[in-house]
Amino acid sequence: MLIKDTPIIIRPAKISEIETVENFLLQQCKLLYNGEISPNQYQDLEQSQAKYFLPERHTLIGAFLTTGQLVGTIAVSVYNDRISCIKGRYAPHTAAEIGRCYISPELRRSGIGSQLFNSALDFALSANYKFLYLHTHKFLPGGFNFWLKNGFKITVDEEDIHQTVHMELDLAAFIGDKI
Repeated sequence: MLIKDTPIIIRPAKISEIETVENFLLQQCKLLYNGEISPNQYQDLEQSQAKYFLPERHTLIGAFLTTGQLVGTIAVSVYNDRISCIKGRYAPHTAAEIGRCYISPELRRSGIGSQLFNSALDFALSANYKFLYLHTHKFLPGGFNFWLKNGFKITVDEEDIHQTVHMELDLAAFIGDKI
């Protein structure tokens, strides 16, 4: 059992930790989506090296216990304009997609998500992104409200069966608000 006061180390996951990362992501997806994972999701999870570790301006940041156990993740990658309802919204290579933000259930609401997001934000700023994009689902525990609390605005609420909401954060406006 994990304890909320356990020391956490936030850092980019190492390529040697790919198997640990993929296992954690698969476990969290199964938990959050009631075991129903599409073949596309499996493919994405099993190709984390090509998606998060190798390309420039991409990263996967982990929250690790001092024992090395992975208890949280967040990923940053170039948004690839694949989603039809927001197609063309961002000039090429200006938006980072935030994804795979998962925290072990027993450690949720302990500040790990905020630490991961702050690290992802620092990475996105250093990689010269102008926007952060993400999509979430309102049924996920804490996700939608977490992103609102962190300055994201709704761009499209699909109002579909999956409760999909597309959100963005304009980094220049966000940083300007913090100064």
